[in-house]
Amino acid sequence: MRPTRGYFPDDDLDTDDDDTSDDDYESDDLDLDDPVPVAPDSKPTFSLDPREIARAYRVPDRPRPEPRESREPREPGALRAPEPKLSPDPAVWLKSNAMTQTEVSLRLATYLITQRLITEDVSVSLPGYELTRRKTPRFPVVRYLIERGFKPVQVQEDWRASYRLKDARFNIRLSNDADVPDVMTMLTSGRRFIAYTSRGSLDSTRSPAEHRFLRAVIGQAITCETFEGNDVIAAVVPRSNRFRKLASRWRTATGVARAGLHILTVDRAGLVDGLPR
Repeated sequence: MRPTRGYFPDDDLDTDDDDTSDDDYESDDLDLDDPVPVAPDSKPTFSLDPREIARAYRVPDRPRPEPRESREPREPGALRAPEPKLSPDPAVWLKSNAMTQTEVSLRLATYLITQRLITEDVSVSLPGYELTRRKTPRFPVVRYLIERGFKPVQVQEDWRASYRLKDARFNIRLSNDADVPDVMTMLTSGRRFIAYTSRGSLDSTRSPAEHRFLRAVIGQAITCETFEGNDVIAAVVPRSNRFRKLASRWRTATGVARAGLHILTVDRAGLVDGLPR
């Protein structure tokens, strides 16, 4: 049996009466640096105070922010900030190098009416971010349509109404229903037309904005909950060099072709590219 390191009484060290010889163990194993053997069932004779452990790992408290000054209660219906000054003149908007989503939708609807591609009114819904906090369009839709030959069909209380173009058979119906597609009508082929539109720049840029806008509107079109198997569904963006190249490439993408999705581009000359006949 190998001796353990420690204090031995003199009587235990008497070599004359000890029957154990030096050959029973090797002296090299008696290294004083070896750890003391501990039985498996033994427990340490020391312990740490849990409070000391908690104090060592405690995260210092962050300084609390100073209390804000008390403000007067806001009146019901009061605006948080003044509304931005938006020009009521469509010419100011049309001089911009970007098309709003509202302008894209109106130009697409006008094209469908003037080209006699539909058999019913065109429904155009403006999303919430195209409206002010007073639920009025940022883009001057009423003046834009009137300056292009449209007239309200009935006495209008606000901008949400039907507008008819002279000598046209069908109207543009404006609403702000968030649960319907941006543009929807029935084509002469008997198929329902569903379109989701996006804003965008008309100038060439180096930013990924065009990729982001087109991907977003493609996602909206593919996830349309009212889509039926015979519908013509489209993602519509402004026509610029960047959008035109992206639309040309992505029309042949496997996922887009498998979904039966059409990618359209709309320009300010009144032309729509990519619409199936």
